[in-house]
Amino acid sequence: MKPRKVYSSVVKLAVHPSPTCPSCGSLLERIYTTRRKHVISLKGFLRVVYHVAVCKNESCPLREVPIKGPLVNLKHRQYGFDVIARVGWLRFQKEQTLEQIREYLRGYGIVVSKSVVRELSNLYMILISTRPEGEELALMRKRGVVLAIDGVQPEKGNETLYILRDCISGNTILARNLEVGDTEGIKSLIEEVLSLGIKVMGVVSDKQRSIVRAVKDLLPGVPHQYSQFHYLKNVAKPVSSEDQTLKKELKKRLRG
Repeated sequence: MKPRKVYSSVVKLAVHPSPTCPSCGSLLERIYTTRRKHVISLKGFLRVVYHVAVCKNESCPLREVPIKGPLVNLKHRQYGFDVIARVGWLRFQKEQTLEQIREYLRGYGIVVSKSVVRELSNLYMILISTRPEGEELALMRKRGVVLAIDGVQPEKGNETLYILRDCISGNTILARNLEVGDTEGIKSLIEEVLSLGIKVMGVVSDKQRSIVRAVKDLLPGVPHQYSQFHYLKNVAKPVSSEDQTLKKELKKRLRG
């Protein structure tokens, strides 16, 4: 019997879809919450739950279709997108060995074997070469998708891994590295999705200017909603900063 894993310094993360329907703008209604999942990220161990909601507007094309928020990890995988992107970048861009990457991850408190590093490298290659096909593609063409666009940058000043997925099924449509995440680069990703014959009924992303412009040019009239996840994360930054300052002041007083 395998020993039960023990996680220290676990950060609880509840991922919600945006409060309104990306197709018609009506308020979404939560229908269920997924089981807790432990995700290993560069920011620590996350205990993640995903809230799933539906639109109750009877005239909406997404009526009763489950909609999820942004994913932080691949389905059935324990490691976050940030870990996979970083490992792929170190392995194929920096040409580091498995042992070097293993030591690098140890600096983030992630202790893994070389076989796990190899598996993460393979996941990265699968991710950047993925394209929906067969029944999955046929369903997307028939039903349409709510397109989520998110970028993961392994290191500042380097390529960004952009992941485009369907908010309805949670499946990744494609993932590509871009040296420059400008409007033309984002357009090329959206055009690749459209070339598959997939109808985009709505878009969810952060407020990156190049994404906003690309969606406006290529998908005129398609609702574009800014991610609640990114919005709340940005709101939390100054609060976190103030909390750190307060912590330092309290320590000074206690030590004094």
